[in-house]
Amino acid sequence: MNADRHLAGVVGATDLFAADRRAPVKSLMSRDVPTVSAQATLAAVESLPAWSRLRTLPVTDAEQLVVGVLHYRDVQEALATQQDARRDQDVAGSLHLAEQGWIGLAALLELVLDALLRGTRQL
Repeated sequence: MNADRHLAGVVGATDLFAADRRAPVKSLMSRDVPTVSAQATLAAVESLPAWSRLRTLPVTDAEQLVVGVLHYRDVQEALATQQDARRDQDVAGSLHLAEQGWIGLAALLELVLDALLRGTRQL
């Protein structure tokens, strides 16, 4: 990041550990770095091609100022949480539907039994 908080570049851990200890970081830095907009949706972030080669992406605001970083692991965890919530909603909906079915069946049985008992009294 430069003095204006604009992204100057990034250094990968592999490059950093393999470099000569006296090499300036600037010489190791990749300058053409994909970024994530702070306003991006999870769906948009999930499909970024950059994930195929990077595990952490800088997050920038509307003025292209660095406001943070996003880890691929965090994206995957957020997606898993959403899937769990959807599954829980599906299960709750199914249980409610089953409950309504049992209530309807109980009401029908009550009517049948009532009709049978009335029919027996008339004999």
